[in-house]
Amino acid sequence: MGNKNTPYLKLKGLRAEKQLTSERLAELLGMSVSTYRRKENRTNGADFYLDEVKKLAKILEVDANKIFFAS
Repeated sequence: MGNKNTPYLKLKGLRAEKQLTSERLAELLGMSVSTYRRKENRTNGADFYLDEVKKLAKILEVDANKIFFAS
């Protein structure tokens, strides 16, 4: 997954492509906005759990590898 402190830039890009705000994606994932942003930005090493990764992939309509791993 690259540098542990690197934000998930692909995730941000995919979210923008789908015209989803961090607030809306947090709602769809069932978490607070602050928790979502902390995970998306890797604040203090925060990361997504596997079930959240699966939900993200489904919401964004992409393979999870496209979100989190280099292409």
